[in-house]
Amino acid sequence: MRVIPSQDERDLAAMCRSVLAAELEPDAQWKALASAGVLGLPVDGSLTDIGIFCVEAGRALCPRVVQSTLYAALALDWLGVGSEWLPRLTSGEARGTLALFNPRDAAEGRPVSGVAEFVIDADVADVIVVSTDRGVVAVDTTSSGVGVEPVPTMGGFPAFTVRFDDGVLDEPVPVDAAQLRRVANALVALDCLDLVGVGEAVIDRTVDYTKMREQFGRPIASFQAAQHLVADMHIALAAARLAAYSAVF
Repeated sequence: MRVIPSQDERDLAAMCRSVLAAELEPDAQWKALASAGVLGLPVDGSLTDIGIFCVEAGRALCPRVVQSTLYAALALDWLGVGSEWLPRLTSGEARGTLALFNPRDAAEGRPVSGVAEFVIDADVADVIVVSTDRGVVAVDTTSSGVGVEPVPTMGGFPAFTVRFDDGVLDEPVPVDAAQLRRVANALVALDCLDLVGVGEAVIDRTVDYTKMREQFGRPIASFQAAQHLVADMHIALAAARLAAYSAVF
């Protein structure tokens, strides 16, 4: 594992942070990220490059559909599925998401039937990368027999139940368990980096608050009890960062 990022990696992080800090509307931000080449990282970059973006996305609370699309493109590229969708996802023309790891997915012959639960951003995705018992297939969400229902969650997390009711789809591409596990491990590591970015933003805001908030005539940052809490946060985040980096960098 490399602890110190290269100059190219620092430049990529700075570019991502600049675009995400511009406070653009979601559609404008999407176009800006596409123009900057971020959506093309699954093909033109490396897993490390995607991880760098995920840290900055977490720090800025970037709309989740950006990561969902990156993950869908990464899965299509690694698994050799839905090649016609890859240019559309990496250019920003289309949005995507995954339903790869739901054990309730099923398929019989060409029709794909079943239920995928807790599919993130299914309501805005143009394509869903779906696993079946015969392989993996890229499902056009406008296909007949594809239904999307919201799942009530705390905090409004964009999760959905997707039903595949006898939709006649492309032939699934056979994929073994090791290939799916490789994709799953990569996506878990990227999600961990996203949370590292969230943690970094939390610490930055906490430190700023302790400097601003005063009690007994002085900032609470001067009190040892507050310092201990922030120090514990820093230690926990440092451990999480090292664990996530070791899986990607």
